[in-house]
Amino acid sequence: MKPGYLQFQRDEAVRQFLQGDALFLFAGTWEATTLRRLADFPVDALRCPQPTKDDPVIGSYMGGRFADGNDITGFGFYLNKRSPHQKEAVDFLRFLTSYEGNKIFTDHSGWLPSVRTVPVPSDIQSFLSEPDGYSLLGVSTGIGGNTLSVFKRNLYLLRDPQGGVEQMAQAMDREMPAAAREALVVEERTARWSMLSQDMRIGAMRRLEALRSDDTVVMLRRERLEAAQNLSEARALLIARQLRILDQRAAP
Repeated sequence: MKPGYLQFQRDEAVRQFLQGDALFLFAGTWEATTLRRLADFPVDALRCPQPTKDDPVIGSYMGGRFADGNDITGFGFYLNKRSPHQKEAVDFLRFLTSYEGNKIFTDHSGWLPSVRTVPVPSDIQSFLSEPDGYSLLGVSTGIGGNTLSVFKRNLYLLRDPQGGVEQMAQAMDREMPAAAREALVVEERTARWSMLSQDMRIGAMRRLEALRSDDTVVMLRRERLEAAQNLSEARALLIARQLRILDQRAAP
């Protein structure tokens, strides 16, 4: 890609690729059907190019090949608890996750199947990753607010002729603490505000439970509310502790 590619969001990266201004595009296989339909040139999935351990520059830092994908499939299904046709909806979801349902979905979507026994069509065989290489979810680069933009804004330093790891680290040390603190303050405030409404509901459920001591539904609802409230309080306390640590480190 041309200089400045690190700033591209998904749509701009796809546009550059389809116009022939990019040699390849890092994307999930779920993008392939759309890319093949829009492109006026052949599109296929290839192994991610990467240095090997015998590379003369960075080979000594390579632990081995990095896996091309996580080799998993994921797709969330939900059922509205107020649906007037829950039995039919559940039956349809069971069909979608059956052999027949997944085969229909795979054949029409161009996505890899989730059911092991569903055959992979020939035109998406290249989507299957080799079961080799190291795999991890990646490094978290943002906790909200302006933190992610701080990271992205300085990422060019890693490949700039006058930059490097040390320059990138210095930029992060200089800009990230303020951005992180700002994001944590917002997170803590949101967590505490969300707890206020739950206190009243828990109190009401306790009163209702005292009036209906044999009502297990009320008891279960109250227990779940209290468990959720405990988690929210723990999260708010954790964020407050992180803020104190940041302030201590910033103190002269």
